[in-house]
Amino acid sequence: LTQMWNDEKRGMNITAFRDLLLNSDLTLCPGGGSPESYRVAEALEGGSLPVLGSDLLFEHVYPGHPMPYVRTFRLDLARVLSELEEEGL
Repeated sequence: LTQMWNDEKRGMNITAFRDLLLNSDLTLCPGGGSPESYRVAEALEGGSLPVLGSDLLFEHVYPGHPMPYVRTFRLDLARVLSELEEEGL
């Protein structure tokens, strides 16, 4: 699996992806099949604030979590980014 994700012909290599996370203030984390998402863990480990693609299950399991979230990226992302900028994040 690691070799598949480390294939520059099919995407970004591991080092470039790590560097991207380390240099990002925010990371978009679309929902998955469960509230535990490797995307959230990767963002946090890289020092980036995850912006969650909201999922009712995630909100149920982690009520009151401090991470910003959107119902839909296409409709809500600009509003959330503006709010984060106003808060100085």
